Amino acid sequence: MTIAGLDDSTDALRRELNGVRAMNKCATCECFLGVVAQAVADLRRLESPTAAGARDEFAGWLAEAEGRMRSCQHCEVCVPAGPYERFREALTAASSRGPDAADPGAEDSCACGPRCCT
Repeated sequence: MTIAGLDDSTDALRRELNGVRAMNKCATCECFLGVVAQAVADLRRLESPTAAGARDEFAGWLAEAEGRMRSCQHCEVCVPAGPYERFREALTAASSRGPDAADPGAEDSCACGPRCCT
């Protein structure tokens, strides 16, 4: 689906998650990888070169981390949750504006549970 105005939000998500990935504690954390996997699923619904580029980059991160994922460290603040929540808000807002609306999917921002995402 094509939704106007989401390229900026996709670029922001990509930049921010690149920063999170650079943090040693997050790169193989199940929370980060769960956010990345959900972002890949969301980006599959969008038809733009920007979305395709981010989706492919994120899918590469998942492949790279395969077999190295570790469990949640129960950080006070889940660093990957914020960028993804902002992207979901933009996706939800954009999808409610027109007939080409993408299904925003589940409300939960990731699968890490309430400790990380709320």
